[in-house]
Amino acid sequence: MSPFPDPMSDDDAIAAVAATQRGLITRQQLRELGLTPDQIKYRVRCGRLHRIYPGVFAVGHAGLDADALRLAAVFACGSGAALSHHAAAAEFGIRPRRGGLIDVTIPTRGGRDAPEHVRLHRVARLPSDEVVVRGVLRLTSPARTFVDCSASLHDREVARMLDAAWARRLIDWVAIERAMESPRAGVVRLRRVINTHVAGKDTTRTRPEERLRRLVLGSSLPRPELNVKAGPWELDLFWREHRQVIEVDSSTYHDSPWAKARDARKDAWLGARGYRVLRIPSPLIRGDPQHVLALIAETLSFGSGRETGT
Repeated sequence: MSPFPDPMSDDDAIAAVAATQRGLITRQQLRELGLTPDQIKYRVRCGRLHRIYPGVFAVGHAGLDADALRLAAVFACGSGAALSHHAAAAEFGIRPRRGGLIDVTIPTRGGRDAPEHVRLHRVARLPSDEVVVRGVLRLTSPARTFVDCSASLHDREVARMLDAAWARRLIDWVAIERAMESPRAGVVRLRRVINTHVAGKDTTRTRPEERLRRLVLGSSLPRPELNVKAGPWELDLFWREHRQVIEVDSSTYHDSPWAKARDARKDAWLGARGYRVLRIPSPLIRGDPQHVLALIAETLSFGSGRETGT
């Protein structure tokens, strides 16, 4: 037996590269491994390589998942390309994953045609500080992604995206301010949402809120009104004759700086009009529901009993 290991075969080398790239390899990488154009064509004919885009191949099979398809789209758009807009937001986990076209930004004003299933965004330049790399995937930074997505979202959707980014620790205020310095579409809306967080309106119905609603409605407590409008605000649970408001504070949607400022404005507005506000943290609802019920019952006992309008 030879004391030296057998050299890696071409197919083993291809598989090794593809294993780090979600099952993909590019024509340039194949050439760097020493394969000739005819050897590449042969592997396509016999099913070892499957053409996804010009110059981009899946190794072994063409059944790619959504993550691999996004990487293939970036590979197909050239070395300076980056996943962007809603596709980048989905990669960061701050926007829902959806079908349709894959957003890719390239730093060129040239006439490159968009590959199939790709929405190409051409820009004069894509600064290095607005690009991050995850494994082998280049994508726009969270700050730039916020700006890009804000151009086509409603305020409430932008607020949800920012809250999700805060929960994932993707907020960098310096980078966000720098990204908003350029006169790009989306800057005005993003700045407005950051400053107001949708004028104080809640962005979504949370699981802790639903859990508290079920807990209260299944108890002997007086039945509250749910999601009542009061001026610019929406109240989670409201006992009108007790002048009592209960708000559910989840870490995901109430720990960010803008959320804290919004909650303070909301509490001040309600307090100035004679309403009392009790904020209940979501871990308490989950961990000690009976204590929560007792706390609400005690709070209601201090109510004035006088009915007032909202």
